[in-house]
Amino acid sequence: MTQRKRGMSMDTVPGCLCKGIEQQYRALVANRALLGGAGEQEALHDLRVALRSLRSLTRPWRKADWCEEILCSASAFGQRSGPWRDLEVLCVELAKQGQDMALSARSAALETGYLLLREDPLLPQLEQQLENFLNDAPLLLADWPAGRMAKQLIAELMRLRRRLDNQLSRKSLDLHRVRILVKRLRYLLQAFAPALAMSPELLTALQQCQSSLGDWHDRWQWLQRSQVEQDLRPLTKTWQRQLEQYEKQARRELKRLNRYTGTLFRGSFKD
Repeated sequence: MTQRKRGMSMDTVPGCLCKGIEQQYRALVANRALLGGAGEQEALHDLRVALRSLRSLTRPWRKADWCEEILCSASAFGQRSGPWRDLEVLCVELAKQGQDMALSARSAALETGYLLLREDPLLPQLEQQLENFLNDAPLLLADWPAGRMAKQLIAELMRLRRRLDNQLSRKSLDLHRVRILVKRLRYLLQAFAPALAMSPELLTALQQCQSSLGDWHDRWQWLQRSQVEQDLRPLTKTWQRQLEQYEKQARRELKRLNRYTGTLFRGSFKD
């Protein structure tokens, strides 16, 4: 990637955007090369984190021309890679549980998945779109002064907070929806943390909630698969017990999170 001068401070909203996009660009390039490597179990996970981070940090400006194609490509590759990541997580669990026969067939399928993802032209296309943006950022953002971008960012944060607050206030929590909202809010806040004045405990609480909700969601998915994949059924009692444990843990952490979301917009931006 070529060197470039952006002419913007890294602690402004435009600066954080460019820094975040560059970080995720580098993560995509590095982890695509590692996919399916011997002993490599985190590349696909890290690649998908980069995709989610990209979508979260660009979403406030989704109507801008320079943002639309990035969001479209990141979303499309996220959909293609999702089932393979689900299979990868299941394979790790089967190995942990000593289910060698169930693991064998799925491991072979996963290797095919790694190959398909490495050769998918959509990921190099996304990488090129990101590099084009970074090289042309001062020109592309010329009509988006820092103040205007800050307003868009706050509007997106408020929208996410309202939706999360609405979910948390319900008697019957939709943990699937809450998990998605927690991820979006965490990655957006994380990307723009240098420009925002917020409680550091908020990011910690979001991370803990995301972890517990992720563990809960894994068990939920495995139990769904076990209804049609008979070789998974010996593990259903274990997964059901763990599902209930992680749900209780997630609910406790969501109550804690609810105490911090109200502090999100006190002061909004650093002086």
